[in-house]
Amino acid sequence: GASREMVNRILKDLSERGYISVEAKQITIHNDRLPPSF
Repeated sequence: GASREMVNRILKDLSERGYISVEAKQITIHNDRLPPSF
């Protein structure tokens, strides 16, 4: 499994790159912003 610290780091990175939005207990994935390999 992944540690909470690692998950938080990944979510922060994805949020800073604009791939996701994190608000309270909701995570929104912005499909139109993802690289083609996703």
